[in-house]
Amino acid sequence: MPRNLKARNVKERVQQTSAWCKGESPTQYPVKIRWVQQLPCKSQACAYKVGKGFVIELSWKRLRVSWSLANDAVMHEWAHCATWQEHRELGDHPPEFWIEYGRLYALWYDEDGADEATIYPIRRVRIL
Repeated sequence: MPRNLKARNVKERVQQTSAWCKGESPTQYPVKIRWVQQLPCKSQACAYKVGKGFVIELSWKRLRVSWSLANDAVMHEWAHCATWQEHRELGDHPPEFWIEYGRLYALWYDEDGADEATIYPIRRVRIL
């Protein structure tokens, strides 16, 4: 059962960040976070729609070293999911995306969102 615990690694912190994003920025469909060793496009993260859901893939190779970079990647991709529209590619950066990403960024860094995220429960993840 998930409990409120202090995150010990980047994967646990990403659980909290994505839970916080879910509370601050609702999406049309559920969002699943998936870690992959490396993305084919060599970026840090990407988001895509599968059926009636979104998947955010995070590159373990690129994000494992920085909690801050991982948090920013989650917020960036979450903003894509939150502003997605049927007629538009998910990776586009229309004005609505930048407004939502900017709002999440400001809440996270200027309004104590980073501290608020620590109240979300996590499942312990071992890093080998």
